[in-house]
Amino acid sequence: MELYMNGVIFFPKKDTDKVLEILDGYELLPDDVDDCLAADDYGSAAIEYRDVCLGDIDDDLTEALQRLKNNNIPIKGALDYYGDYDGRYVIENYECKNLDAQAVVIKDASDDDLIFELEARGYRVTEIAEDDGD
Repeated sequence: MELYMNGVIFFPKKDTDKVLEILDGYELLPDDVDDCLAADDYGSAAIEYRDVCLGDIDDDLTEALQRLKNNNIPIKGALDYYGDYDGRYVIENYECKNLDAQAVVIKDASDDDLIFELEARGYRVTEIAEDDGD
């Protein structure tokens, strides 16, 4: 199965070596990882995926996230994939959500577009104001 990844995974800069070790153990790194690795002055690091062919990574990514959790290394990000099928892996709280192409379109849609579509289908939509603590 051919799936190509585009996206970014973020983690603490101080944990870079361990993150690379864990992800490499599951073959979840780009071949040119040194060119795809970035860090800032605020303690964050990231790996950018640019058309990286990794195939179906569901199980490996889930296991890698569990190892990162066991090592108390926070990680988050999103990897869009395309190839044999399209979608997005969303990484938050040591979990990986696999969104299909249709779910990605909905997630990326603006509130106005979603409301317009729901109203066009006959639904009444009411906006609930956020509580600002006053």
